[in-house]
Amino acid sequence: MKYSHSSMYGKWAVMLIAISILLTGCGLSSEEKNAMNLDAGVVKIEIEVHRFDIPLRYMYQQTIETYGRWPTPKLERESVGGLSLSVLLPAMRPYYKEDDAKWKVQGHGDRVEVALAKGVPRGVLSRKAIFDFAEQGSFYRSEPDIYGLIHFSEKTGNLYFTKNEDGPDVWIRCGTPELPPKWNGFYSPSCMVDSSYRSGLVLRYVYALSYLAQWKKIDDNLKAMFDQFALAAQTQTK
Repeated sequence: MKYSHSSMYGKWAVMLIAISILLTGCGLSSEEKNAMNLDAGVVKIEIEVHRFDIPLRYMYQQTIETYGRWPTPKLERESVGGLSLSVLLPAMRPYYKEDDAKWKVQGHGDRVEVALAKGVPRGVLSRKAIFDFAEQGSFYRSEPDIYGLIHFSEKTGNLYFTKNEDGPDVWIRCGTPELPPKWNGFYSPSCMVDSSYRSGLVLRYVYALSYLAQWKKIDDNLKAMFDQFALAAQTQTK
C-alpha cells in the first residue's frame, strides 16, 4: 500500500470543503498564469462569524497534489464549513519553489496538514471516558506524564491530553514508532491533533511522530498563523 498525504488525511479530517467551492473553474493554460496565482492568489472564506484571507500558496495538497496546478481563487468571500491547508515545520512555511523537494518527501517529513472547521476537540468529548476505562483496566493504560501532557497508552498507539481542563483543550493521538503488525507498505508514524481555537472552531492537524515533543510550539504557531489570516481579512473589510 503506497502512502499518500491525501488518503491518510481524508480518513480523519471532518467537514473539509471541496476546493472547487473556493476556486474558479477556469483552466490555466500558461506557466505565467500559474506563477501569478501562486504569488498573488488569496482564498477568502467565512466560517460563521469568523473571516480569513489565506494566501493560495498554503494550499499545496489541495491544489498541486489534487489538480497539478495553482487555480485562480474567486474574488468574492465564500461562506464555508471548514478549510484545509498545508505547511512545513518548524516555521509554518507554505509552498515556495526552493522547498519543492521537502513537499515531495515520502511520508510526513516536515509537513503539517491542517483543517479548520466548526466543532470542539475530541478530547472534550472523550476525556472522562478514557480516564474511566483506564481505572477499569480496559482499553487504556495510564502512563507517566510527558511533555507536559497527560498520557495514556493503548494497543495501537498513545493518547495525550492537556492538563488544564479550563484552558485550551488539546487532544493528541500518535501511532507507534514501530511498524504495526501485519502492516503492508510504507509506514510513516504520525500524530493527529484536535485543538480548540476560536469560539466554535477547532483545528485538526497531523504531523510526524518525531515532532511530538514540540506539540505546544506547533499548536501556538498554527493559531498565530490563523490569527494573521483573520487580521488580513479584517484589514480588507475596512
